Amino acid sequence: DQALPLGRSPAPSSVNFRQSNVSLLLARRGEPKAVRFRFVEEHIGAFPTERLCQVMNVSPRGLRAFRSRPASRRQRTDMVVLAHIKEQSRLSPGSYGGPRRRGS
Repeated sequence: DQALPLGRSPAPSSVNFRQSNVSLLLARRGEPKAVRFRFVEEHIGAFPTERLCQVMNVSPRGLRAFRSRPASRRQRTDMVVLAHIKEQSRLSPGSYGGPRRRGS
């Protein structure tokens, strides 16, 4: 590692990827590809896309396909259920979900 003059930070492309423990753990633990694609999306501004894809063990072509893929039927159903839960929770503060079970 080279020392940088005071007041200078390394360029994003020169940042050591081995320091990114989160990305390595995600890639090694075999997280679903959707999780790895989201990680790449969240860090695109900080690192080169090609390198992020390499570290996360996904292809740039797969990333492009992921971006253009519509939500699956299961994802749409989950979004509807989540919206319903949030609405019920908002309408009945303290009596819907976790707090009621804990006896609060």
